[in-house]
Amino acid sequence: MSSTLRARILLVIVLVGANLLVFFLAAYSLQHSKALYEEEAETLTKNVVSSLDQSVSGSIRSIDLALHAIVDDLEQQLAKGKIDEASISASIARNQQRNFEIEGLRIADASGLVFLGTGVDKTAAVSWADRDYFIYHRDNADRTMRFRKPRLGRVAKQYIVNFSRRFNDSDGRFAGVVSAPVALTYFAELLAQYQLPPDSVVILRDEDLGMVARFPAAPDLPLGQVGDSHVSPELRALVESGLKSATYHTSNAADGRERTISFRRLNNVPMIAIVGVSSDQYLSGWKAEVYKTAAMVAGIFFLSVLLGTLLFRMLANSERDRKRLALSEENLRTIIETEPECVKLVDTEGRLVQMNPAGLGMIEAPSFDQVAGLSVFDLVAPEDRQAFVEFHQRVINGQSGMLEFAIIGLNGARRTMESHAVPVQVGGAVAHLAVTRDITARKQSELELDAYRNHLELLVEARTAELLSAKDAAEAASRTKSTFLANMSHELRTPLNGITGMIRLARSRMTDEKGRDQLDKAKFAADHLLSVINDILDISKIEADRLVLESTDFKLAPVFDSLLSLLGDKAQTKGLELHAGIPPGLLNQVFSGDPLRLGQVLINLAANAVKFTEHGSITVRVIERESSRDAALLRFEVIDTGIGLGMEDKARIFSAFEQADSSMTRKYGGTGLGLAISKRLVGLMGGKIDVDSTPGQGSNFWFEINLPKSATTVAHENSAAIELPASQILHLHPGKRILLVEDEAVNQEVARDLLEQVGLKVDVANNGEQAVQLARREDYALILMDIQMPVMNGISATRAILAESKNQLTPIIAMTANVFTEDRVNCLDAGMKDYLAKPFHPDHLYQTLLKWLSAGKQADKQASLAA
Repeated sequence: MSSTLRARILLVIVLVGANLLVFFLAAYSLQHSKALYEEEAETLTKNVVSSLDQSVSGSIRSIDLALHAIVDDLEQQLAKGKIDEASISASIARNQQRNFEIEGLRIADASGLVFLGTGVDKTAAVSWADRDYFIYHRDNADRTMRFRKPRLGRVAKQYIVNFSRRFNDSDGRFAGVVSAPVALTYFAELLAQYQLPPDSVVILRDEDLGMVARFPAAPDLPLGQVGDSHVSPELRALVESGLKSATYHTSNAADGRERTISFRRLNNVPMIAIVGVSSDQYLSGWKAEVYKTAAMVAGIFFLSVLLGTLLFRMLANSERDRKRLALSEENLRTIIETEPECVKLVDTEGRLVQMNPAGLGMIEAPSFDQVAGLSVFDLVAPEDRQAFVEFHQRVINGQSGMLEFAIIGLNGARRTMESHAVPVQVGGAVAHLAVTRDITARKQSELELDAYRNHLELLVEARTAELLSAKDAAEAASRTKSTFLANMSHELRTPLNGITGMIRLARSRMTDEKGRDQLDKAKFAADHLLSVINDILDISKIEADRLVLESTDFKLAPVFDSLLSLLGDKAQTKGLELHAGIPPGLLNQVFSGDPLRLGQVLINLAANAVKFTEHGSITVRVIERESSRDAALLRFEVIDTGIGLGMEDKARIFSAFEQADSSMTRKYGGTGLGLAISKRLVGLMGGKIDVDSTPGQGSNFWFEINLPKSATTVAHENSAAIELPASQILHLHPGKRILLVEDEAVNQEVARDLLEQVGLKVDVANNGEQAVQLARREDYALILMDIQMPVMNGISATRAILAESKNQLTPIIAMTANVFTEDRVNCLDAGMKDYLAKPFHPDHLYQTLLKWLSAGKQADKQASLAA
């Protein structure tokens, strides 16, 4: 055998062996990696199914405890001879509050008749006598909790599972069943809490493998339907074998996917939890490794084939073939030398073995002879040197890769490089073969881009500062507007109080019928002016964010009564029928909210309906759209047979100062603020408002709001208590002394006359300082205090009187034209007991006086008894 043949055989053995070794190492690495990925998937499914077992079993245990508690209460009361329904209802409420997942707790007697529980209506007889769980409890002495598979609820119209327990009479005989239904949506929400990879499933099935809940839901597929029992053969075999839990891999799950699945029989309930993760998902990382490894093996194989071919040619040919091989090497060298990128070969120690001219130019070397054997580590910038050494070591160890690093040329020029390297065999040792690209320009562009990005961030910060400055300016303007509104409110209402008061006084003394009619007209004009002022202040307060809704308990009936009282005469004068209706189910319901503002919206809408309706009727009604235990969605409608609205009118009538007819010769008056205020108020209540209308056929103005329900009760007003308050003051409190603090002479005269008409004695103070002096000398039954006054204002005077005077316990009532919420709060904070807004109606004044004079009389009586 010739040496050439032996060399060929040895070369084939080495190349084949090396490639086989690389192949087997890669295959072993990939197999081991796949096993790790599968182990992680199995661990994940086991952990999730265990967590699901704890979560569901805990909930079921809590439900069982609730049923057990109610059964104990029932059996204890049966032992005493009678069931206390109030006590059992309280127990049901407590247990249902602790177990929010329960749709309700209900109790049936031995005949199956449901007589007590959540939502039970005794007038509508409901029987469980034909239900399987009732029959089971009736015919079996088993005292444990019974689980019923999912059924479509007869009342709820949704799928539920049912948990029930039997309870016995004192002699041990069957007495009935306690049931706790749970909606499948509760279990679906439990399953949705687990963050699993895409295409994973979390399933609850009953003991017969029927579907209970699934996440993600698949309502359009048979496998996603409640009760569906299509499962993989592997799962069915494992479940039927009696195993409590198991983890397995299936390539044919019920939905056709390949998955790793864990299942477990749950404690406390005959259900099975199943968790499956898709192989496509948890093996995605492994598949990427396969692609990378295959590329590396292919590269090594390609290089080995290339080198083997070259060696075969060298061994197979004579001198002529060697020359041809030399020529081929020369051609390859030429290609490398003309390559615009750096091509270099580095030995194991990092010494430069070969480098093409492009690479020499990058390191500023005139020829390869000057750098042959040079350590490439010395060319790498100090900050990147350790990373390059580690990169080189990985390549020498057989890994291909890429690295970005900086070099410093022989003349000190700095460049940023990107090197792609593979390991090669050279002279029996592994060398580092790399193609390196100069990316200095690209990196400079990236730096410039970062600088531009930073510049943009600075611009954004500057713009943000400008916006904050603008916001501060807007807030300052808002505060200025608020101060102006407060002053305007006081300046408008103070003289208006004198005007309306003087009109009332003049009318009470007027005997001439024409004069009385003229005074009535003047009062109507004043009331209309007050309404306009109130509308303007309301819209201004809303725009300034100073209108705050109250929150109090109320019923709807008084709101509708007030509407009928205010608008009934106007409607009757025009020959219109005014109807108001409240459903019987809402009459006694107590809500929490702002009844005054709710009534304001209804009155605005109804007043518009009266204004724009010439004949026919107006209907005001409320409809309950949705209802829950805590709140109700109510729709209020005001329906008229008036002139109606066109499409263009609908688009603008809710804007401030707008009407459907905005011409100078319009037939109907008004500020155009009523609907705008109504829209803003409904918006503050969290609702929506709109209109359905046809020109010439009438309109339906409606709004919907969600009102919280209150658990408290609202007492009925005693009409006798507020009937003729002036007469009651005259009868109960004659001669009592009142201090009137008012700086405006007309308002002094009006208030003094109203007070003396009901038998009260009145002292007048022109400012807060005079009021403090009088309060130190005289005892008063009540003090009426203006706020804005010269010398000393009403707030300061109130604090001084309550701090030291003979009237520290005397009720002080604010009587002011300041009508903003903060004004009322400031008065109450200063110690005042109540608040009267000018201009006030005499009845309102007398009601307030009667309230606090009676309270003071009661306090005196109690003090006398104590003495």
